[in-house]
Amino acid sequence: MKIYTPEECKDWIKYKPDYDGINRLQFSPIEDGKEYPSFNVNLVDFNRKQFIHNPERIQNIINNLCERLPQLNKILDNVSIYFCPYPAMSYPNAEVWNDKHLVLYSRTTQIPSCMTEYIIPHEFGHIVQGALCDDRRDNDSWREYLRLRNAPFGLNKDVYIRYDEETEKSIYGDKEDYLCLYNSPKDWDLKPTEWFAEDFRHFFGNINSWELTTIPEPDEKVREFILSLNN
Repeated sequence: MKIYTPEECKDWIKYKPDYDGINRLQFSPIEDGKEYPSFNVNLVDFNRKQFIHNPERIQNIINNLCERLPQLNKILDNVSIYFCPYPAMSYPNAEVWNDKHLVLYSRTTQIPSCMTEYIIPHEFGHIVQGALCDDRRDNDSWREYLRLRNAPFGLNKDVYIRYDEETEKSIYGDKEDYLCLYNSPKDWDLKPTEWFAEDFRHFFGNINSWELTTIPEPDEKVREFILSLNN
């Protein structure tokens, strides 16, 4: 596992053209000579004090997760954690890309320990899911997970969810590779990968309350399924 400090990450924050061609300040980490996807950084708060997640607390959380899910130890060999020194434009606390890159953003207000205790297991749930239970339609493990969760988006391999900006509604269509995709922040609780991340947090994190989400609570069979996953 590689960990990059805020000072190291600061070198990767530059103005770059976004998808619409407009230059925006973006965090684009470079590792082993390869540049990874950009994340927009919030310009508004640059003159205010920035607070980062406590690195020691994060390491303790990761150690506890590894004790509860031994498979995570091998996955961590390929994981990089970036402590971005500024907030994200879209105000997430953290983002995972390609199940190998975890970006932790700073905030302009003090970060309570309970927030870190909640966020880290959830984000590591995304890492575990991507590494051991990829959500492609031909992955039997992923289909088994959807079956165990009795997911409302179902097992129909021809359906995915896409957010339509004009109507502000989720619409259903065909997608060649993936099951049940969506791209609407308004429909966070309809995305099956978020269900998995919440399940992981619930079973293996230190905060296991289910009162903070509209996703149905998983049963013990889901926990056994996650424990059964392996490389």
